[in-house]
Amino acid sequence: KELLERIHQLAGGFIKLGLQPGDNVVLQINNTAEFYFSFFALTFKGIKPVLALPAHRYLELSYFCDHARARAYIFSEHASGETAQNIASQLL
Repeated sequence: KELLERIHQLAGGFIKLGLQPGDNVVLQINNTAEFYFSFFALTFKGIKPVLALPAHRYLELSYFCDHARARAYIFSEHASGETAQNIASQLL
C-alpha cells in the first residue's frame, strides 16, 4: 500500500510539472528504491522512461535526449566526475 501511494504521489508530481502521456523522459538514477519509484510512476502515467546508466555522461545523455526528444531528465548525483546537475543544465 505504501509503495502504491508513493508511486501515485510521484506520478501526480510529474503531471503537475507538465509531463504528459507519450512523453519521453531520460531516467538516470542509481540502483536504489528511487529508481523503481520513478520508473513505475512514469509508466503509470504513460510516460516513457529512456534508461541511462549512472556511468553515462554528457555525450551519451545528449544523444539520448536528442534522439528520444526527451521532455525531461531525471537524475541522481553521480559518485564522481561531472555532476548530474551540471549535465542537466546543458541538456534540455
